[in-house]
Amino acid sequence: METLNAEQVKEAKYLYENQALKDLSLEEPDAILFWDGEEQALITKNADDFDNAYEKPMDFFMKKVNQDYKGDLNQLAKSLGYGLGKASFSMGDFLADWYDLNEDTLRGLIIDYFDGEELGDIYDD
Repeated sequence: METLNAEQVKEAKYLYENQALKDLSLEEPDAILFWDGEEQALITKNADDFDNAYEKPMDFFMKKVNQDYKGDLNQLAKSLGYGLGKASFSMGDFLADWYDLNEDTLRGLIIDYFDGEELGDIYDD
């Protein structure tokens, strides 16, 4: 059997991952595919089966605060549009809003601020 070059390996991995996402869309159409920096990530009940996947939206936000922002809530707030000038919401508004967030609202934040989309919408045949 012939050895694949680096580009062929990338293409094979892409095709495999794309098929896995398509299969997941049938099982869990409300799973969210989004961009975490330059990487794609998932919010799915099957997070253990995928790289860069989270079971719940809060798991993703906890990782952002702890790893990406080194525990700095101000950075998270700014990434969500708080505290960016007179026309924006204040950091106090961020804390008040965050206190009232539920899982559906967190899912909406991921869709809005991290270019997320539900798999059912992506793979809707």
